Amino acid sequence: MQELVDSLKQTLKLKQGEEKAQVLSDLCWYNRAISTDSAQKYGRLALNFASKIQYDKGIAQAYNDLGIISIDIADYNKALSLFDSSLAIKQKLNDTLGIAALYNKIGIAHQNKRDLPEALEASLKALKIYEEKNLPFYAAYCLNNIAILYHDQNNYQKSIEYHKKVVKYRKELNTDYDLGASYHNLGNVLYGNRNYKEGLAYYDTALSVLNNFKDKEGYSACLSSMGSAYFQLDETGKALKYLKEAYSLRKQQGNKTTITSTQVNLAKCYTRLGNFKKAKPMLD
Repeated sequence: MQELVDSLKQTLKLKQGEEKAQVLSDLCWYNRAISTDSAQKYGRLALNFASKIQYDKGIAQAYNDLGIISIDIADYNKALSLFDSSLAIKQKLNDTLGIAALYNKIGIAHQNKRDLPEALEASLKALKIYEEKNLPFYAAYCLNNIAILYHDQNNYQKSIEYHKKVVKYRKELNTDYDLGASYHNLGNVLYGNRNYKEGLAYYDTALSVLNNFKDKEGYSACLSSMGSAYFQLDETGKALKYLKEAYSLRKQQGNKTTITSTQVNLAKCYTRLGNFKKAKPMLD
């Protein structure tokens, strides 16, 4: 990434007008992976330069990019203010897809603030545009966010309804990894509503899809969910089987958060079985 940034800095010296504004925006974007401060610096430079030459598209892009960086640093109020500024320009330019993308980001910012009704409203606006424009990939992404928002508001029926719409889109798109994730999500909603047996059916379908991929992160997450569901059904032997497999994969993946989550669940199983010698090291 540093090589790309260095190359863009050299290119910047040769550009004028709108092209220069675009390179400044690119420098803002690609610096996100290197330094937040540098990304913000180039974002502000892009905004100031685009404003100076009255390049509305560049101004809207700079507001958008700075808003995304604000989400990165968890300054959600700032992000929403920047997105609103970008949205006003996109609406003036009649940039329909840009408007949809901004509604989606506004939804994410509200979701991170736990302003769930506002997040849902923005996400539904984005979905409406993507469906009208017949863009199923983006529509499926929005539907997935909406389903999660309904889940977060304990509206399980609506969440299931929207997750099933996502499944329909992803089947048509042949995006199997995402389809497996959707089946897992459906299982999670049913689990959250204490319908553990129904949840297991979706987890099982998810496993059959996700097992076909080299990336086992989704597969191990589903194994862990299955273990938790069997634990809730008091089928501790089966719970241990799935949790042990999840634990083995997660140790290979090296994500400490998911490893410790599985250790806690394994400890619960061992404690229920009275095997405290195995439970204690997991908890330690």
